[in-house]
Amino acid sequence: MEKIIIVLLIAVNLFGQKCELWNKLENNTVVQNSIIGNDGVISGSMTYGAVKFGSGALSSANDNYITVTQNISQIAGCVEFWWKANFNPGGSTHYSIWSAQDADASSKILFYHNYNDGFMIDFFWSDNNDSLSISDADAGFTASGDLIHFALVWDSTGNIEGSKRLAAYVNGVLKTSASGTFTPGDAFTYHRICRGLDSYGNWYSNSYVDNIKIWNYAKTDFSDRFKEAFRQTGHYQ
Repeated sequence: MEKIIIVLLIAVNLFGQKCELWNKLENNTVVQNSIIGNDGVISGSMTYGAVKFGSGALSSANDNYITVTQNISQIAGCVEFWWKANFNPGGSTHYSIWSAQDADASSKILFYHNYNDGFMIDFFWSDNNDSLSISDADAGFTASGDLIHFALVWDSTGNIEGSKRLAAYVNGVLKTSASGTFTPGDAFTYHRICRGLDSYGNWYSNSYVDNIKIWNYAKTDFSDRFKEAFRQTGHYQ
């Protein structure tokens, strides 16, 4: 049976679908030593606390965040992680959770908490005037400390759940999406965890991010979210 599983995994990998980044974000040492992909670089001082699998990272000020310099395709991709707010819903403050940008800052993506208890995702390209945004007034948490699994998925060919090009999943379920067309630009060259970009959404997270994974395809099945690891070579790592 194990041989069959390995053969199937090899067949899937022939299509180029793979995890580009996996970091557990448990402490400074773990952040700086990604299991898959490039290592994180810490700016300022990060806070760590219990989330889904051990600890996750939190930023408590704009100067505290994690940067990973690594190409991420704009054609299709997915970023997923477990999230825990360090605040109660009902406030009036933005908190950035994850962001990415290309080399000349002409293409950007920002995933942030949008007042009260909702969230918003902005994806835009200033060099060709394309933009796509999705939001939802209900991020799925009712109090500080609630655990949420978030996934942001994009596909310029419109193959997400039919014809969607940008989608957000909350606890494995499609929450909101958009079908508008966009022309992907150059790859994002770096991304930030627990903060927005200098030029856009430069808010800190005030929430914990745990076990981040970035995929090079529009992943839509998150039934594996309850496992810290995933099947990469026939065995859970």
